[in-house]
Amino acid sequence: MSDVVVGILPAAGLGRRIAGLRWRKHLYPVGWEEVDVGGALARRPRVVAAYALDAMVAAGADRLIVIIGEQAEVMHHFGGFRGGVPIAYLYQDEPRGGAFALDLSRSWLPDEHTILFGFPDTIVDPVDAYARLLARHRAAGADLTLGLFPTDRPSQFGMVELIGDRPLRVIDKPSRSNLRYLYGIAAWGPRVTSLLPELLVSAPIDREAVPGDLFQFAIDRGLVATSVSFDDGRYLDVGTPSSLNEALTRFGDTTVRP
Repeated sequence: MSDVVVGILPAAGLGRRIAGLRWRKHLYPVGWEEVDVGGALARRPRVVAAYALDAMVAAGADRLIVIIGEQAEVMHHFGGFRGGVPIAYLYQDEPRGGAFALDLSRSWLPDEHTILFGFPDTIVDPVDAYARLLARHRAAGADLTLGLFPTDRPSQFGMVELIGDRPLRVIDKPSRSNLRYLYGIAAWGPRVTSLLPELLVSAPIDREAVPGDLFQFAIDRGLVATSVSFDDGRYLDVGTPSSLNEALTRFGDTTVRP
């Protein structure tokens, strides 16, 4: 039996870094898309989370899972399908961090699965980054594959120390670092997913447990980890005012056409 590719987006965060928006940051309109309205195509605003979901679908996702919190606008916006792929919504009643959000999905996954993971408030370039990530993951026979993007702001991201293309350490938002690459997207299989209960038992109490903690846990357990670097790519996190402005500048064509 072949594995089932499941795209996961944790969208239960509170968005404190860019408070005051009328929408949750992953539902902020950036750019445009063509949608079917009564049998005719019409141009409508495209929200940030749509970029990740569409890229997962294009990469071959069979199912999509979105983790939601108290406000379920994302569920009302996307409904039950995206690009013909079914979406399931799981409720996280307490925002304890991305690793706990991932654990919610564990019992809903088939035994043989490959996860495509991303953040709902980010836009990544190239547009086929998830497809290339999945291809690398399969070609390497890896348990975990990280999609890496260069950054000069390591204190804002989960940074990755490498030996060749093998991740050695994943460090969340270091105050000082010479590391060049952040992880922006990831793919993994059942052996990584199965580590979640053990990880969360020992989760730090002084901060949220983040996906990078799971990745480091897998590396420390000796699982096969690799990476693909998008040196000419871009990683836009609209959770900060500067990156939101950059995304609007790049994708926010203000010309509205019917």
